[in-house]
Amino acid sequence: MRKITKRVLVTLVLEIAFLLVAVTLSFLISRVLPGDRISAYLPPRYVNPALFDAINHELGLDQPIIVQFFRYISDMFIGYWGYSLNISRGAPVYSLIMERMPPTIFLTVIPLIIGLFLGFLLGNHSIKVQSIKGNRIVQIGSLLGFALPIITLAILFQFFLSFINPLFDLILLWIILSISITAITTSLARMYLINVSKEASERHSTKVFKLLVGVSYGIVLAFLFQTEIMFSFDGIGDLFLQAMSSTDYYVINAIVFLTFISFPIFIVLTLFLFFLFGKVRNRHILKRIK
Repeated sequence: MRKITKRVLVTLVLEIAFLLVAVTLSFLISRVLPGDRISAYLPPRYVNPALFDAINHELGLDQPIIVQFFRYISDMFIGYWGYSLNISRGAPVYSLIMERMPPTIFLTVIPLIIGLFLGFLLGNHSIKVQSIKGNRIVQIGSLLGFALPIITLAILFQFFLSFINPLFDLILLWIILSISITAITTSLARMYLINVSKEASERHSTKVFKLLVGVSYGIVLAFLFQTEIMFSFDGIGDLFLQAMSSTDYYVINAIVFLTFISFPIFIVLTLFLFFLFGKVRNRHILKRIK
C-alpha cells in the first residue's frame, strides 16, 4: 500500500511539474507567434491610436512580463482564448476549436483502443515467449512503429484510393494509425514488464521509458495533424494550417497551448495506464499460481 501511495504522489508531482513547464513554454512561444494580438479587437481598417492604446491596456500588454504570464495562465485555463482575426473574424477562438475537436477525436479514438489493446497483448506475449527469433521479430516490429514513415503510406493511399470512397479513406487511416500505436505500445509494454520483473537493484531507469512515451505522443500528434491537412479532415490540424497561413494569432496561440498542455497529460495518463496494466497482470499471475 505504501508503494502505491508513493507512486501516486510521484505521478501527481510529475504532472504538476510538467504542467508548469508546458504553460511556461506555451507563454514564451506566444510572445513570438505571427499575427497581431490587438487587431482582432478593432473594427476592420480602423485607425485610432487612442483606441489602440486602450485595447493594449485592457489586454494587459503594457504590464510587466510576470503579470502578463499569470494573466495568460488565467485566460487560457478558463477558455478565454481571444477572437479570430482572419479565419472567422470576431468569432471566439474557443468556439472555433470546439467545433473542430470532434473530427480529431473521431479520427483518434478507434485506433487508440485497438492499438493499446493489441499492444499490451503482444507486449505481454513477447515476455512469455522464450524464442529468441520470436522476440527479435517482436522487437523489430515494435521499433518500426517509431521509424516507419506512416505519413508516406497515407499519401500513397490517398493518391491511389481516395477516389473510391471517403469512408474507405477513413478506414485506411484508422488501420495505419492502429498499426503504429500497436507497435509503439508493444515496445513500451515490453520495456515496462522487463523493468518491473527485475530486482530493484537491477532495474533500469524509467527515463528511457518516459522518453519513448514522449516520442509516441509526437508520432501520434504529427500523424493526426498531417493526415487532417492532406485529407481535408476538418479537425484541429487543418484549423492550425489555416491559422498559420492567415497569421491568425489567437487561433495559433490556443492550439499551441492545447498541444503543450496535452503533452504532460498524455505522459501521466500513459504512466498510470501502464501501472494498472502491471497490477492486473501480477494479480492474474498470482491467481494462476494459486
